Amino acid sequence: MAEQWELKITELQGRTFLVTVYNPMEATVASIKERISQKHPDLPAFLQRLIHTNGRSKKVLEDTHSLSSCSGLVDGSTLHLLCLVPFELYIHDLDGKLNKFTIPSASPEKYLIRDLTCLVEEKLGKLNDAQFLLRKTVVEEACHGKKFTIGDYGIKTGDTLVLARIGLVLNINNPQADVCFMVDCTGSMGSWIEAVKSNVKELRDKLCHDYGSCDLRFSFVRYTDYDQPSSTRTTYIQFTRSQPQFHRFVEGIRAYGGGGDGPEDIMGGLRVAFNQLNWRNEAAKVLIHIADYPCHGKQYHNIMDDSFPNGDPAGTSHEEMMSQVVKHNIQYSFGYIEKSTTDQMISIFNASLRNLSKQRLLIRQFDATKPSEVGDAAYRAVSASILAEEVSKKASIRDYTLVKSTPNWSALPTRDGKKTAPIGPASLIDLQQGISIQPPSVPFQFKCAANPFEDGEEGLVFQAYDVRSNRNIVLKQFKYEGEQQNTLDVYLKVLEVHAIASTYAREFSAEKQKPSDVPEIEFIHTDVVESSEAVSKNRYYIFQPYIEGKFEKFNNNQGLVLKSPMSDYLQAFSHYSWIKSGKSLLICDLQGVSSQGKVVLSDPAIHHKGRGGKYGATDRGLVGIEAFFKTHRCNDMCKSLRL
Repeated sequence: MAEQWELKITELQGRTFLVTVYNPMEATVASIKERISQKHPDLPAFLQRLIHTNGRSKKVLEDTHSLSSCSGLVDGSTLHLLCLVPFELYIHDLDGKLNKFTIPSASPEKYLIRDLTCLVEEKLGKLNDAQFLLRKTVVEEACHGKKFTIGDYGIKTGDTLVLARIGLVLNINNPQADVCFMVDCTGSMGSWIEAVKSNVKELRDKLCHDYGSCDLRFSFVRYTDYDQPSSTRTTYIQFTRSQPQFHRFVEGIRAYGGGGDGPEDIMGGLRVAFNQLNWRNEAAKVLIHIADYPCHGKQYHNIMDDSFPNGDPAGTSHEEMMSQVVKHNIQYSFGYIEKSTTDQMISIFNASLRNLSKQRLLIRQFDATKPSEVGDAAYRAVSASILAEEVSKKASIRDYTLVKSTPNWSALPTRDGKKTAPIGPASLIDLQQGISIQPPSVPFQFKCAANPFEDGEEGLVFQAYDVRSNRNIVLKQFKYEGEQQNTLDVYLKVLEVHAIASTYAREFSAEKQKPSDVPEIEFIHTDVVESSEAVSKNRYYIFQPYIEGKFEKFNNNQGLVLKSPMSDYLQAFSHYSWIKSGKSLLICDLQGVSSQGKVVLSDPAIHHKGRGGKYGATDRGLVGIEAFFKTHRCNDMCKSLRL
């Protein structure tokens, strides 16, 4: 029996080569793929599909199968090689640089977010204080024991994820975007212009659905080649919010001409796009370029017929045009008709763009022969641009003065507002299905001191008075100014954290394994109040009853444990929440008042296993969980609960 086989590998594209297999009776299909990938690095093993034809039957060979188990496969056999299209993602890192990653899996929809984190960390380093964002959504690794995949978030090839600091609050309600379609309108491009026409409305609708009220403007640059008169070689419509006006211009476009050679006047189109269009400084800026041929100049292609082999007749260089992309901070996407024809040009453009932008910008390519991808590419580019702009914004701490004295309530005006309806007790099953928290709707009247009397790391605490219930209360606001940091969503997130913590506290107090003489734990009733008038540009408050007694801090969200008679008990509760949740979250930052056989707590933090940020700015994710266990020492309570 031969100690080695020669197998003939034939690609669908026509390339054929031989692969030597040693020990064929023990070798697996996976080992053949590895040999192929070693010989041809452009064919990674995870993208290969090997197909064996035996008579009339064709069979895809599984990686784990041995060659000896493949019927009809012998020395000298031919295997057909199908290479899957790679699944690529773009990652905006914390420095604003854009990085491209290929998912090393034949089933990318099943690829774990945790594995994606490891893949990114191999290139960018540890992401301990960062999280992935897809549009406005935090991409988590796990929750309540469930591990999430790329498919769970509907992430598609070509999508962009943005790395943001844990706890960053995004509230993108009224984004601005300028979108320019620049299309080669020579004779061969007629059908692709129609694709643009049909996708613009869908693009607008998608963006408005994701981001609320969008201020969108569209432009269209039509370019041809030097066989056309200079007055009509390149035409355009200025950015407009009017869809009918945009459509009238596009409907009038006809594809013709082409100069008798392959390359076209791309530089002329770029000159118009960058020098004639009125891009807004504050808007997300996107250029969607669709073409079937490259620009003039032999350095950009291998096409034999080029009327201007030395480059653009007007003397415009690609470096000059890419510097304009950087100047305007434009997200440039290129739709190819035949990728091999334009690849060399885009590679040169990208090398220049990456250098000029210090790795921030990159031309992303898509297949323009698939009409649906035109709108999808524009949508992904606009979404990525909006999110990247939003993440770069920073919040500032508002000015305030602490006043400890009790207000003269009779001298303060009564303010009208609304507060949230009671959520009611929840179970762990409710948490798994998700809690529905509605905006404030219950009429509420109150008085509030002008200055806070306490402050913390994140918030300010005001003395207040509930007019209808005739009782003292406290109202809390976040320290940070800016519409993104003081939205209703931010305050409702606090309410969600309290609801989750209260559920675990009830479960903990009801545990039969813990000693009967220990006090119960509960979290103070919490609501969100919306005032009819804003104070310091903020109309929202956290409402809580005033707690009588000595206020203590038991632990924080960074692993610190403070000495107290209740410390062991509450440390055990934090540990319990980790185990009871299936190691998906940990409740900490415990503070409150202990009296009459009960510990009443307020303002907890929840660390969610993953990148953090799911439960607000104090959620430090896996970093916070690791900090807790670094200082935690299991005590008698932990042991009685078998934690």
